[in-house]
Amino acid sequence: MFCLDERDRKLFLNRLGHALMAYGAPSDRVQSQLLHAARVLQVDCEVVHIPGILLLTLGDLDVTEAKTDFIKSGSSLDLGKLAAVDAIYDDVIADRINVLEGVARLDKLLESRPIYGKFARLFFSFTLSLMICILAFGGSFLDMWVAGFGAIFISIIRIFLSGRARLYGWIFE
Repeated sequence: MFCLDERDRKLFLNRLGHALMAYGAPSDRVQSQLLHAARVLQVDCEVVHIPGILLLTLGDLDVTEAKTDFIKSGSSLDLGKLAAVDAIYDDVIADRINVLEGVARLDKLLESRPIYGKFARLFFSFTLSLMICILAFGGSFLDMWVAGFGAIFISIIRIFLSGRARLYGWIFE
């Protein structure tokens, strides 16, 4: 490893867990990637992933040096950013970059804005629901519009309200 400071390695594992959760990685993948990264980085680690919450215990588990971090993150599926997280993970594990650069890249990725704005996502949701209703389910002209406006309603709750109202956030988790 380029960087032997244990604090930096723990920080990388923390950011990796946050990024995996934020961009919609499945629970088994979050656990397996974090445990593999911890093994390669030589950090004792225990991982518990509950939807929306990651319990990450880092340090020597037999003595009092272990620290448990509760990482809470809303999740949305963003396959492009999830692929970028995976590339950063691969680079750190393969020693192509050090953990500090990995942390910097993950921070930059977590702070970046989505590719498409809110209204573009509403439009895509409406259009895709129309097309799926007709092509996959053989829906009628009326069904097509009901599906489209239903998708807009759900997307409005997801995009605009789930971050503000806890009840809606829990429903979408």
